Amino acid sequence: MSVPGKTRNRTQRSRTDEVSQNEIDASKPLVRAAKDLECVTKVVIGEAVEVGPGKQRIKFAPVPKGLRVTVRGSILQQWLFLYTTERQTVQACIERVWNEAKS
Repeated sequence: MSVPGKTRNRTQRSRTDEVSQNEIDASKPLVRAAKDLECVTKVVIGEAVEVGPGKQRIKFAPVPKGLRVTVRGSILQQWLFLYTTERQTVQACIERVWNEAKS
C-alpha cells in the first residue's frame, strides 16, 4: 500500500519486516516435538518479537485449551500455543526436548 507523495526505497524496511511469523531457531525442536505428540491437537506459532540479547529459556502458562509456551531465544521471543487436554504430559515432553537441545 503506497501513500501519495511518499516513495519507499527497496532498502528501507517496514514495521512488518521486523516481525516474523516463522518459528525462531530456539523453538524449532519444540514445535517438531509438539507436532509429534498424539495428545497435542493443534500447534499455533505466535509472532517473533525482538527483545534484545539475553539468556535462552522457556516458560509455561496454562490456557483454557492447553498451554502457552514462551520461548526466549538469544535475541527473539516467541509464543507457542499447544492445544491439549494433557498439560503435564506435554510440558514434561517439551522440557525434556528443550534440555536435550541445549546440552
